[in-house]
Amino acid sequence: MKFGQELTDTIRIAEAAGTIVLRYYTQDCSVYEKENKTPVTEADLAANTYIIEEIKKISPHPILSEETKDDISRLGNDWLWIVDPLDGTKDFLNKTDEFSIMIGLVHCGNPVLGVVYQPTTGHCYLAEKGHGAFLKQDDIFTPLTVSQKNNGSDMTVVVSKSHLAKEDQLIARKLHANSFRQSGSVGIKIGLIANKQADIYYNISPYTSEWDTCAPEIIVQEAGGIMTDIFGKSLAYNQTDVTRKDGIVASNGTMHDTIIAAINSVLAETRT
Repeated sequence: MKFGQELTDTIRIAEAAGTIVLRYYTQDCSVYEKENKTPVTEADLAANTYIIEEIKKISPHPILSEETKDDISRLGNDWLWIVDPLDGTKDFLNKTDEFSIMIGLVHCGNPVLGVVYQPTTGHCYLAEKGHGAFLKQDDIFTPLTVSQKNNGSDMTVVVSKSHLAKEDQLIARKLHANSFRQSGSVGIKIGLIANKQADIYYNISPYTSEWDTCAPEIIVQEAGGIMTDIFGKSLAYNQTDVTRKDGIVASNGTMHDTIIAAINSVLAETRT
């Protein structure tokens, strides 16, 4: 397959960062606690350093990364790279194999390019606006399209590897969903939807951020799906506050409004 130079470079950078992460995966590595009480490892930091250095070689655009101090001068730019050098740090530490490197590019607040690379499997999900989504493995590129399932009882909800919260269970019940697939990493979850291996994902917490959704959103969009917040609103990028306070919902798109309604019904019942 022949892609634009930016996407080709981004694939190369993500895969090389994955090689760096795997060096730490097979051995004990130092773990630190960030201000928000979440873990960060030597692998996160090493991958981050490499990705930032490589992006700067190929592009003049500013970079927002989970593991780098935010430079708010980015707000004056139409273009922005958004990076999560190791999405699924807890899964990395728990040796589940389900973590990924995620690199996305935003133009005027909208994702236009994204790569999600899972080093343990070699799966590389990728997309560029207007050019479709693909799964790259062993140098073979397979086009990705979401399923057309439109009945909750036939659809698979992809959920956290660690637990299924009570509210998540109530939402699934309202959708009449009875098929679940556990996975770590937001990027991998969205890759499963893009590849017809799941149909619905929701995270109603306020703890995700722009780097959790940028690359995955363009991938699911180009595969024919949709990603919004829990109120059905489009996700904004290159914001002063990069947190997703209104959560995220991704689906194959056939009953997205129904999913949004179910989420808000459950929240009205449980949070009042």
